[in-house]
Amino acid sequence: MNTSTQSGFDFPLDIHPQFAEQPAGTWHTPKFTREEYARMFEVAEEKLEDLSWIQRRMFALGLQAAQADHAEKLSCWNPRGAYGLLASQIEPDAELFEQFMTGCNNMIDGDWDSPGHDYKRRVSRFRIETGLHRLDVGTLVACQWYDGVVRVAFRPTRDPFFRESYLDDVPMYGVHDDLFADHCCAQALSDAGAGVPKVRVFNYEGRQYVNAGGLYSRDFRSCDAWSVCAVEDWRGPTYNEESQSLAWDEGRTQQGDRRGLMVSVRGKLAVLDGLATFYDDLTGTRRIRPR
Repeated sequence: MNTSTQSGFDFPLDIHPQFAEQPAGTWHTPKFTREEYARMFEVAEEKLEDLSWIQRRMFALGLQAAQADHAEKLSCWNPRGAYGLLASQIEPDAELFEQFMTGCNNMIDGDWDSPGHDYKRRVSRFRIETGLHRLDVGTLVACQWYDGVVRVAFRPTRDPFFRESYLDDVPMYGVHDDLFADHCCAQALSDAGAGVPKVRVFNYEGRQYVNAGGLYSRDFRSCDAWSVCAVEDWRGPTYNEESQSLAWDEGRTQQGDRRGLMVSVRGKLAVLDGLATFYDDLTGTRRIRPR
């Protein structure tokens, strides 16, 4: 066990997961040639017959949308070499969408193993994302916001949604906004460049957090907060703002992933090591402000 100490600045030890970069381009949109896309669409159409009726209808909508988007792209641009495609949006009718979601949720909740299928769900404070990847057909990702808005996107490849992400299993804490509101360090982080930004932290359940920015409205307030650990307890690469932005641009880490960023907390070097969401809905968490 690491037994190092921090004067006036205590970090929990042995709770920091290993973090590693991926090869360059991992987090970029995959690129293919015109001929490769044509073959990809052809194989996907053939594989539709192997799917259940509900999946077949959903993936058919996605495939049609992707082919239309691809044709439109080629109509105004003559690519040379490989290029990427953005996700295509589809609008299934309510009944079909409900049946599709029921099937996905049953597979996820039952922890069933279905060869050739990958399922994933990600829950955040604002929405639920549910994804299904079908080998040689593509990926559907449904986003359901809590205000009732629904979006469904299709890619003819395996979507980055299925990679291990810093957005997976983000803890959410309902608190009074006094805890985090006066500690926003978004500008300090973004303006640091090659230096080490000085940040204020707030404490919650034995951990220290940096408020990296959030949302504020009349009825709701939240922040994206990053927990910190001592440099010697961090297991992974470290960055400043410039080098981390370069890692994002080169696709070695996911855009927005702040893990490994070095900061200064009361004169001590520390590293951001994990994301958490703190929120105050001004009703369930509202209490009398301390004087």
